[in-house]
Amino acid sequence: MIQKYKAYLKRLGLLTGIVYFIGVILFVFFFSEYYHAPFVVLPVLFFVITFVVHIALVKSSEHDMRKFASRFMMVFGIKIIVLLILITSYVLIFPEQAVSFLIAFLIQYLIFTTFETIYIVRLLKSSKSKG
Repeated sequence: MIQKYKAYLKRLGLLTGIVYFIGVILFVFFFSEYYHAPFVVLPVLFFVITFVVHIALVKSSEHDMRKFASRFMMVFGIKIIVLLILITSYVLIFPEQAVSFLIAFLIQYLIFTTFETIYIVRLLKSSKSKG
């Protein structure tokens, strides 16, 4: 099964590394007063969530394509609920870090969701042209 997702894992890993690298540069040189230790976990969290969502979407695309849109919405709905629970928990536990956490979270959410969307659209187009 992993072989099927190997190229995706490499690209997602590269994206995660780039996000880490940019984050380190920004927090070390420009925004050190806004850095908090739990921020290190964010790229890994998004790596895992993005990979799980990708697997779910690929599996649902292998079935009836007429039902793909509803499955796509369901998977992203579950993802949003999980992320909202994480955001709410973090902000309630560390209210003094709320603003910087939310900004870092939003930026990474947009980066990883854009990556996932572009990749799944390309995958669907290529499977549509093959089938």
